[in-house]
Amino acid sequence: MQSKSELAYSATDYPSITMQSMTRFNGGIGFHGIPVKNGERLDTPLGQRPVSAGYIRLDDADAKIVFDMLPVGADVIVQA
Repeated sequence: MQSKSELAYSATDYPSITMQSMTRFNGGIGFHGIPVKNGERLDTPLGQRPVSAGYIRLDDADAKIVFDMLPVGADVIVQA
């Protein structure tokens, strides 16, 4: 894993959107919790496919588990 952030902000196009428990690996893909905009959780597909610039959205509790379990530098293998 390359990096992780407890709270991440969306790209500059959507700075009001935040995501919890962001993990990044393999050149810009990874996992994060459900996006929140202005305090409201966004309707979102979970764990199905990359929908956030290559990131897979998980339920906040699941994203936190991944975040807590993987140290920076860990090998990550993703299978379909």
